[in-house]
Amino acid sequence: MMHAYCVADKGIMRDHNEDAVIVDEAAGLFAVADGMGGHGMGDVASSLCLKVLERELADVMESEENPVAELADDDATLCETPEPMVEAVRRAVECANAEIFTLNKARGMSRGRGMGATLAGFKMFDDHSRSVVFHVGDSRVYRYRGGCLVRLTRDHSVFEEWKREGGHGKAPFKNYILRAVGPNPSVNPEISIQAVLPGDVWLACSDGLTGMVSDEEIEGVIRNVRRESLPEAADALVELAKRGGGRDNIGIVIAASL
Repeated sequence: MMHAYCVADKGIMRDHNEDAVIVDEAAGLFAVADGMGGHGMGDVASSLCLKVLERELADVMESEENPVAELADDDATLCETPEPMVEAVRRAVECANAEIFTLNKARGMSRGRGMGATLAGFKMFDDHSRSVVFHVGDSRVYRYRGGCLVRLTRDHSVFEEWKREGGHGKAPFKNYILRAVGPNPSVNPEISIQAVLPGDVWLACSDGLTGMVSDEEIEGVIRNVRRESLPEAADALVELAKRGGGRDNIGIVIAASL
């Protein structure tokens, strides 16, 4: 069973919060959305994104035949699979994208403009032995297991692409995002299936945390997390982000598999 706690904090520099978080233990859905589009719009996008996901994934049934094994490479992308759970997650993200894009269109926004959200989360299989990890943009999912913190997502950002290509020349801005839910008529979520083991700690978060706090600091906080200490760990991560500058909203979902 996966137990979780979530928090969304406006940080120090912002006067409003555009991050949204969801923990639905019954449905096995855990996610963070980081809104974009300015006051009154980014929060609409992030909230709507998660509401659509929750609605679309409420009664998803997994396949009992030909289960998909865990991807051996944590960086691998699951492009095609017969697993209904994976396709349901993909459709749910696409549905959220369509609803936000329709709102943008109604407001007269051209393609690529208007409100949107980055997204990261995981949807548990019914037996809690595996999880569908999904993301769009630079919100992230991490897993702590056996003394090691692993990032299960790769940022869809110009900075990340620059690093992958060798990091030559001047570094681009870290917050220039290549994918988001809502500004364009289609979206391409990155999806993988990962095994879930007893003792795992999972973290979904916005860049308001990872932009202020190193992976090593995150690992230091969640290393000894237990079910009863999930709120304290989440609050400690928020405080670390604030101490690091708190320049952005901070969205966190932290979960422990028991």
